Amino acid sequence: MSSVADLLTTVKELALVGVGDGSDDDRLLRYMNLVYKEAYRRTAAIYPTLLLSQNTVTITDGAGVMSDIPFKVESVKDSGNGNRLLSPTTLPNLEDCHPNLSDVGSPSWYYFTGAKAIATYPVNSTTVKVRFIKSSGTLGVNDAENAILIPAEFHDLLIWGTLFYLAYDERDKAAGPEVQIAQSKYEIALADFTTWLTQNQPGPSKQTKAVLAS
Repeated sequence: MSSVADLLTTVKELALVGVGDGSDDDRLLRYMNLVYKEAYRRTAAIYPTLLLSQNTVTITDGAGVMSDIPFKVESVKDSGNGNRLLSPTTLPNLEDCHPNLSDVGSPSWYYFTGAKAIATYPVNSTTVKVRFIKSSGTLGVNDAENAILIPAEFHDLLIWGTLFYLAYDERDKAAGPEVQIAQSKYEIALADFTTWLTQNQPGPSKQTKAVLAS
């Protein structure tokens, strides 16, 4: 099990940066989060089902609040109306067709009015199920391994990426080969991770087989 602190310790050991007073932790953590967010976005683009979550949201008079900030919404279904699939829209688009937003009834659309604030239209009180990919958030030094939302097998990507950003930041002090080695290791780790995502993401044929086998 490798926590964020364990990964940072490995970075400092490989970079020959002292681990005593933790004075480098903030800088290294910023670099690690740059790498993490890139890996997270890549996962969301290639293998989104790996990151899917679901919120059940109470809608009162057409408005509700999710418990998480979504990075990308996959679907919204109206639980109070036979799990009817709602269509995404925006408030300006709705106002173009419904200037007063006064229609009442079973909703057909959903839209966001804030980071977690979701609204449905026509106006009603119901419950919706939101399937979504959470925002990656920011890794903290005290976070456990399960806070890192990419497979543990590829956490070395965070190490090599952080080392690359560190070497690049200190390129006026570091020898040229140090930057090149860190960059090469990072690019190889990122390529391996991308290959794994591509080969393992459930395409239509895999999903069909899973349904037939169930």
